[in-house]
Order: sequence, then structure tokens, then C-alpha cells
Amino acid sequence: MCVRLYFIRDRLAMNVIDQILADLRQESCVFCRLAATDPWRIQKSASSVAPFYAVLSGKARIETADSVYDLYEGDFLVLPSGESHEMTSFDSANAPSVSLVALLNETGVEPYRRGMRYREVVQLQHGGGGSQSVILVGIFSFGDPPPKPATHRAAACACHP
Repeated sequence: MCVRLYFIRDRLAMNVIDQILADLRQESCVFCRLAATDPWRIQKSASSVAPFYAVLSGKARIETADSVYDLYEGDFLVLPSGESHEMTSFDSANAPSVSLVALLNETGVEPYRRGMRYREVVQLQHGGGGSQSVILVGIFSFGDPPPKPATHRAAACACHP
């Protein structure tokens, strides 16, 4: 199930959302700007954090075990349960799959761990040389102890302008 959120203009609604995020002790970290050229396929293993993706230009597909999310410029997707998934180009059938950790290792960057802060956004390039998409990749984490069970069961949330 995909919940689509639209820009909220009501200040009161934003205050409620801000309070909910504060109560969850949410932290976020943008750790990579991915410039991917078609065709491409990147694996992301399951984790205890909620990964998010913001498509700055082009398009991307996020595939989980249960769902496929097609994202276009301006879209934002959060996978609250941190399940394993793949980020791909729309035409990725022949693209070799590479893990995000391997791409980070190639650039000499340590993969994210709780409490870590990157001094600057990591610039990653990957793909087959076709049309380019640019995606911000980051995470939300929810302090210690781990998120409440309701947070783990939350459906993916996508924002479309």
C-alpha cells in the first residue's frame, strides 16, 4: 500500500507533524547524491533505519518484496520498515545488480551506522551510460529504543508534487 502525501499548507497540520516526529525522536541524514545512468540496479539490504529517496531529476523505480514504486522528478519515498529493496532504472532487465555498500566502499566511504554524521554529501555515479537520473539517498532513524511496533508496520509513503 502506498500512501500519497500532498503538500500541506495549513500551519496547524505542520505543527502536529512536527510534534509527532519530535515524539519519535526522529533523526535524518542525507548521505548520498546518486547520479545513475540507464540501465542501473542497486541493492539495499534490510536495516533498522527507514531509507528515503528524493528524485531530483529523471526517474527511478524502487522494488520491495511486495511493491513497486515508480518515482519521477520531485517525488519522495520513505520505506519506514527498512525492508530490503532495489533501486533501478525503468529499463534495468540487463543491468547487473550492485549493492549500495559496495558502491560506497568503492568511493572509500563508510556505510551509515546509527549516530554517524557525514561531513558532506557523498557523490556516487553508477550505471550504463544512458539517460541520467539524480537521486538523494538518506535515512530516518528513530532513536533508542527501536521504533514502536506501529512504526515498523507503517506502509511506504510517497510524496508527489
